[in-house]
Amino acid sequence: VHRVEYSDLAKDNFFQARAKVIWSQKVNRNTSKSPPSRSCIEPPYPALVQLEIRDPLGGKVLVFLAVQTHTLADDLVVGCHTLKRERAKEAINGGLQVKSARGAKETGRNSA
Repeated sequence: VHRVEYSDLAKDNFFQARAKVIWSQKVNRNTSKSPPSRSCIEPPYPALVQLEIRDPLGGKVLVFLAVQTHTLADDLVVGCHTLKRERAKEAINGGLQVKSARGAKETGRNSA
């Protein structure tokens, strides 16, 4: 997870190739007389965040999120890194620990 500038992304060969395919599909599906919006390949907001989602079968998916402000983009990146650290801790500890009604800690697997 990291911030990306659209100007840098637009120079990337992989992104350019994908954008061309997406744009041509959108143009071919357009049934209105007005031209389609380019928002499918040009973000509507100035701040971008790139996420890499790993497929359990070994592949990965790149997701680009357009966010309204750079501050929100930074918060999203920090939140994703925090979530990743918490999930790593859970994996090490064998499950999420939650407090029961009596105040004793139980693992997430055994609690109701």
